[in-house]
Amino acid sequence: MVPEGWQVEALGEIATFRNGLNFLKDSGGQEVRVVGIPHFWQRQVMESFDEIQPIPIGHLGKDDLLQSGDLLFVRSNGNKELIGRCMFFPKVEEPVSFSGFTIRGRMNPARILPEFAAGMMQTRQVKDQIARGGGGTNISNLSQAILSAITIPVPPLPEQKKIAEILSTWDAAIATTRELIANAEAQKSALMQQLLSGKRRLRGFERREWRLTTFGGVCRLSNQKFDPRTAGDDVRCIELEHIESGTGALLGSISASHQSSIKNVYGPNDVLFGKLRPYLRKYVGPQSSGVCSTEIWVLKPREGIVLRDYLFLLVQSEGFIQQANKSSGSKMPRSDWNVVKDYVIRLPEIAEQAAIVEAVTASAEEGAGYSRQRLLLKSEKTALMQQLLTGKRRVTA
Repeated sequence: MVPEGWQVEALGEIATFRNGLNFLKDSGGQEVRVVGIPHFWQRQVMESFDEIQPIPIGHLGKDDLLQSGDLLFVRSNGNKELIGRCMFFPKVEEPVSFSGFTIRGRMNPARILPEFAAGMMQTRQVKDQIARGGGGTNISNLSQAILSAITIPVPPLPEQKKIAEILSTWDAAIATTRELIANAEAQKSALMQQLLSGKRRLRGFERREWRLTTFGGVCRLSNQKFDPRTAGDDVRCIELEHIESGTGALLGSISASHQSSIKNVYGPNDVLFGKLRPYLRKYVGPQSSGVCSTEIWVLKPREGIVLRDYLFLLVQSEGFIQQANKSSGSKMPRSDWNVVKDYVIRLPEIAEQAAIVEAVTASAEEGAGYSRQRLLLKSEKTALMQQLLTGKRRVTA
C-alpha cells in the first residue's frame, strides 16, 4: 500500500545509468582516481578519495566522471554477495571515475533527492527486486535494465529532505563512534608495537632473554582445502569483505554452499591474514572452525613456540605489515609466503607472550566498547530507515 501523497516510481524514469569503463594505464594521460570493487567493502558512503591512488588513464569526457550526488552499483564480481551493492557520493570535488565492474546512477533532483535515493537502495525492498531481476539470490550480473525496472515509493521532495536530514543525524553519530574507535585503536597499536619490539618490558620480565627466529619458525601456512561443490556439510565462509580493515573485527560470513570456488579450512586456534592487498590490514583470530577465501592465509601456530593470540598480535605489527607488502603484482598485489616466512623476529618465552597478550587485550577494551556502540547505532538506524522509507512513520516537512 502506497502512503498518502507518495508515488511509485521506476528508477528508469527518475535516474540515468552508465556502465563504468575498463581502463588501461596511459603514461601520458590525465591522472584520475578510479573507484573499484574493493572500495565498496564496509561502506555505503564515500566522502574521501585519499585512499585511492591516482593513475594516468588518458583523456576522459565529463560523463566518464562522478559528480556530487551520484550512486555507484557493483555490476559484476566473483563474490556474488557484492553484486548490487550501492555506494553514495555526497561530494565530489576532483576528477574521479569508476571501473567497468560498476554502474553509475545519477538521480533527477527535480524528482528524487540523491541522499533519499541512497537510503532507499539499502532497503530490503530494493535488494529483493535486484535479486529477482537477476534470476534469484545468486545473481551473477547486474544490468542497467534491472536497475531501471526497480520501483520505489517516493514522497514529495520536502518530505524526502526531512527524511534525509533525520538519517544524516544518525550517520553523524556513527561517524563519531568511528573516530573514537580509531583513536582507541591508535593507542592500542602504540602499546602493542612497544611490547612486541621489546622497547617496553612488563614487570617481572625485564631480565628475560628474547630469541631470534623467523616468522616461518613460529607458524606454518595451512593448505587444507574445502570444495563446496562436493562437500556434504554447509559451513560458514569468511571472505575478505567480512574482515574490517585494521581492527581484526569479523563483520559477518556467508554460507559456503552459495560459493563455487575452492576454500581454505581454518580452526579456532588459527590466525587468518588477507594476502590480497596486504596494506588493507585484514586479519582475524577466529573463535570457531570454518572455511575462508583462498585470498586469506590460514596461519597455524607452532605448539610450544608461540601462543595463537600472540601470533595474532604479530600479524598486526608494523614490521610484519611491511614485510607482507613486499608483494608480487602491482594491480592486485599479494603477499608472498616465501618472503614473509623469512621475516626475522625477536620472540619472548611463552609466559611473557601471555602477559603481553593480556596487556594489549586490556588496552583494546575501550575500542571494543565503542565498536559495540557503533553496531547498536547502525542497527537502530536500519530499523528507523525501514519505518521512514516505507511511510510507516511519517514526518512533517
